[in-house]
Amino acid sequence: MAKEKESRLDELARVARRVAKKYVAEQLKIAEFADSVVRKAFKNAGGRCECVSLDCDHPLERCPRTFKYSARATADNDDGWQADHRDPLGAGGSDLLGNCRILCVPCHKRTPSYGRPA
Repeated sequence: MAKEKESRLDELARVARRVAKKYVAEQLKIAEFADSVVRKAFKNAGGRCECVSLDCDHPLERCPRTFKYSARATADNDDGWQADHRDPLGAGGSDLLGNCRILCVPCHKRTPSYGRPA
């Protein structure tokens, strides 16, 4: 009887760890657009960074950096581009095309929501 109880407690502990791990992953999830949305946004941007922020180091107009689609970057690579949520999910934004913009990594890192959980 004691062995059955111990086995049942072990099983419940495993389930609890799985549920907790899934919950944490969902809470910390960095939002991602569907690939089809990113491809359309990149095409609409003409392969060019869409940043017009005064906080960036480019002229007062749109950032001049241009890219090939294959230059999509990771967070560790400042040479490429990334898809950005104009309005973060936490502020009511969506993963739809109208909320997706293409930014070079230096401009993306200057956005207030860069690297924050969704």
